[in-house]
Amino acid sequence: MLLPEMRAELLRQHEDIRALIVEVRAAIARIRVHRVTADALRACLRAVDRALSAHHRCEEDVLCAELQSAASGPLRTALMTDRHRREHDHVQHALAQAAIVPDPLLAARAAERVIDDVLAHMALEERDLFADRQETAA
Repeated sequence: MLLPEMRAELLRQHEDIRALIVEVRAAIARIRVHRVTADALRACLRAVDRALSAHHRCEEDVLCAELQSAASGPLRTALMTDRHRREHDHVQHALAQAAIVPDPLLAARAAERVIDDVLAHMALEERDLFADRQETAA
């Protein structure tokens, strides 16, 4: 797959993750309004976690290829991919933690924080990694 196709795939994955986040927000609302258990929220968080795992693997391929094509050098490539991997690990750890909070209202609060982090992370990625490509494609 060529870099432009890989970038398009990553953006499609972002949209898929955003759709899952809509489901997370709906589960959070049900907990707050109807005081239901957090089972549906946990299932939604697991789906987000799976989608993010697949996305991160694809993203690392693109990030490595992008850095190498920019002649960034092996040290910069290693530092950038390591930083990116740490960011992903943090988000996925937060997702896992939110999924095991026993109290539904506390789980809802934790889930809301982590999905806000996911959305902010994706927005930064789109701005930093893809903005110049989207402008030239338009």
